[in-house]
Amino acid sequence: MIIPAGIMTVSLVNWVITGDIDPITYILCQGVVIALIIVSFYPPFPALSFMILLSSLGLIVAYPFLRAMMTTRELKSLELDQLENAYRMLGQQPRNPIAKFRIAKAVWDLGAPGHALKIAEDALPSMPSGVFIDEHRTFRNWTLTQLPKDAFRDLSCLDCGERNPPGRTHCFGCGEPFLLSRLGRKLTGKGNGKKLLAVWASITAAVIGVPFTTVLPPALGISLVIGILTVIVCILLLAFRVEIRDPAA
Repeated sequence: MIIPAGIMTVSLVNWVITGDIDPITYILCQGVVIALIIVSFYPPFPALSFMILLSSLGLIVAYPFLRAMMTTRELKSLELDQLENAYRMLGQQPRNPIAKFRIAKAVWDLGAPGHALKIAEDALPSMPSGVFIDEHRTFRNWTLTQLPKDAFRDLSCLDCGERNPPGRTHCFGCGEPFLLSRLGRKLTGKGNGKKLLAVWASITAAVIGVPFTTVLPPALGISLVIGILTVIVCILLLAFRVEIRDPAA
């Protein structure tokens, strides 16, 4: 139990430092890990040892998925930062094809390939192939990619509701960078990893904590059950709330 708990402790510290989980979620989940270690050394009855084993196995199985989801979130966050920087460059130099291509690349990475292709098509004629070799190679690779049928669908602006066809970097209706607001709305990788972590912590708190209360005096046991339920509710609320990223931030 010590080894998986130690791995999870280090990971929780890393995730709270990088912003993948908030401090309150870190404190609650770390408390569950510590409680799991303590109970594993002093189980009040033999059956609880089996529950601790199951929880430990669940932690071992869930950890690779948690790590993958948090890594995905970090990559998406970096891509969104690149999109914000490219829009900032385009705002300073509206005719800059390099800024447009950087927008296209970030949009491609963030899951809107049809819009990325059209934006790149508009930028590349002003970028000589002998100089911008990587950009032209990237575009050729994009054109060989099998895209979903709806890749070239119009996207609505979140500010005014205007529908914008692929190739636009700013909204027809209000002039806002609609791709930034659309693609920056949610960081789904963060949500998925955080939700999986919350589910594991909640199940562990319930499976380990509630049976433990049966060996305590009634008043203390009831108080502990209320405390456990409060922790579970807090963890789940923090994990499953919708998180919006403000593009103007």
